[in-house]
Amino acid sequence: MLGRRGPLGGRWDYSPPKTSVAVRCVGGGRGFLVMGIKTARLQATLFALPRIFALKARTSATFRAFLCERNCAVQLRTADNEVARYFVFDNGKVQSSSGLHPAPDMTMRFQDVETALALTTPPIDYAEMIHAGKNFRVILEGDE
Repeated sequence: MLGRRGPLGGRWDYSPPKTSVAVRCVGGGRGFLVMGIKTARLQATLFALPRIFALKARTSATFRAFLCERNCAVQLRTADNEVARYFVFDNGKVQSSSGLHPAPDMTMRFQDVETALALTTPPIDYAEMIHAGKNFRVILEGDE
């Protein structure tokens, strides 16, 4: 069936789907930036976390009080810094930005994108989390 002609005379291509997605460069860049789907999924997950925190804080007084107790900067990143995002908790407000924080209070460093996805997307598998910690696939650095 490969290369069969379509209804308008064009060829149909039955090639398997690619594992990467092309994203148009922003800010005057030329060409395309190729980013893995897993990397894009992880970035979207980390981008959504502060919004989820804000939504939960609006509906739960306990969670709101928990956020008010924390004043710190938390950074989540991969070991090669391909994906890095930090969260600043300040008297119940959560701010987030991509990139590396200059002086985070706590850093959660993942060995690779697959490990980060496994530990940050639901459903959370606590056995996998313990296994990743024992095998140094995730490392927590900092005081808290």
